[in-house]
Amino acid sequence: CVSSSLVALFAVSLAILIPNIGLFISLVGAFSSSFLALIFPPILDMITFHKEQTALRMGFNIFIVGFGVLGFATGTYASIEAILVH
Repeated sequence: CVSSSLVALFAVSLAILIPNIGLFISLVGAFSSSFLALIFPPILDMITFHKEQTALRMGFNIFIVGFGVLGFATGTYASIEAILVH
């Protein structure tokens, strides 16, 4: 009973704080998609195949992770700014 009340309270708090659901979806998308698509796969590749890594492949993986971090930072910043302005 307590856990369902906390979930409901959390949902109501989010609805009050972020009345435009599109902005919240944009924030979740910027946060999660960059990690799932650009950051985790190269890191997993580097961990899984660390003995077979060439310098070119390692550099490419690091480039992709850097691009993902850049996308994460700019996307999250833009989404939070849109939420605060709106």
